[in-house]
Amino acid sequence: MVASIIIIAFSVVLFAYWFRYSCILILRTRTSVDYATHVAKASSLAVLEIQRLLEGSADELDLSAFRSALEEDYLIVNQLLSKAPMVEEHLSSVEQIMLRIDFRMMSIWDSVSRTCLGGPSRVAVAEIASIVGCLANAAGSAGVLSVES
Repeated sequence: MVASIIIIAFSVVLFAYWFRYSCILILRTRTSVDYATHVAKASSLAVLEIQRLLEGSADELDLSAFRSALEEDYLIVNQLLSKAPMVEEHLSSVEQIMLRIDFRMMSIWDSVSRTCLGGPSRVAVAEIASIVGCLANAAGSAGVLSVES
């Protein structure tokens, strides 16, 4: 009985590690052309400005406002992805599902951080921004801008 519990616990930990590592690899993958910039400008997304501010500033930032803006951007990007032709060629459905789950996990972590640690998590907000940027890039590379025009 104890051995089974240890094996199950170890398996869960390994799965969580694999999932996080896979999401990070997906987010670090770059395309030869940055379509996220074009999609962000065409759709008035705040994600690029938020990423720039998070990377360049150690000052106190309004992470709550960033999180709200990223939630709105996420909804817009998901709508764009649903309209994008051949999005599967640029970001597989499994990768999309993994990034959506990671988005929810980071949102939960940010909420827990606010409640238990007294403030939002800069790391969680930065990863949420990366996820939105990655999905915007996939939408752009799949030709969503030509569909909207």
